[in-house]
Amino acid sequence: MTHVPGDPARPLGAEQISDKFLQLVAPVTGQARADDMVGRIVAGLKDSQSLVRLVDEVGRICRQERSGR
Repeated sequence: MTHVPGDPARPLGAEQISDKFLQLVAPVTGQARADDMVGRIVAGLKDSQSLVRLVDEVGRICRQERSGR
């Protein structure tokens, strides 16, 4: 496969992006938290402060995963 879904040559629609996000994030955060994040991402597109808070939360999750919780 030359181009994976999401590459410019194989763009994804909003529902496909959400599905891909959930497939990658839910195993780490749990389904409920990942679902909440999708909603917050959509809201963040209209409210930059919401998006900033979400990015900060993702950073904390990543740091916890690296440190072994």
